Amino acid sequence: LEQYRKILKLFPRYAHTDKVLCFLGHEYQELGMTPEMLQTYDRLITKFPKSRLVPEVLLILGNFHLDKQDLAAAEKHYRQAVRRSDPGIAALARYRLGWLAMNRADYEDALAEFTAAARAAGPGAITTTNATPAQLEKIRNVRREALTDSVQAFTETHDPEEAARFYGNLADTRTLYVAILEKLGRRYVVQ
Repeated sequence: LEQYRKILKLFPRYAHTDKVLCFLGHEYQELGMTPEMLQTYDRLITKFPKSRLVPEVLLILGNFHLDKQDLAAAEKHYRQAVRRSDPGIAALARYRLGWLAMNRADYEDALAEFTAAARAAGPGAITTTNATPAQLEKIRNVRREALTDSVQAFTETHDPEEAARFYGNLADTRTLYVAILEKLGRRYVVQ
């Protein structure tokens, strides 16, 4: 912590101050120093709004607020992350927005967010994202997760006859398509 603070103090015009702030915020988070973490991340977002790190920080803040059950703040940060130009981070944020909508029983919005997450998590997202290695692994899985998790929202808003076409356009493997159709079948039987 001291080294990061020293860099910020001694080199206020350092070209990578955004990275220093991001690392410092992460350290505060790891140490459970919540007010310092929030202040540091806010400083990064405010002073360096065009930094490639801002979408990641917005996702981190969304997850933080979700863990604290502050759903309005979580949604605000996820929506801000989606508006940034990082498709991988946007995929992760949209997936979380899908679950926030599910928790509100807003199935139309949930389906739209899950679908957008699946589309954003396509192969191009991996090569153009600024995600951390751990987030890259999540992006690789978010397409499948978003599509399979969208099944409940789909069954609440669409007729069974629409499923094959809808998911046929989204599933990128036969295995995924079959898994989705099986889950859909179980959901429609329960209804």
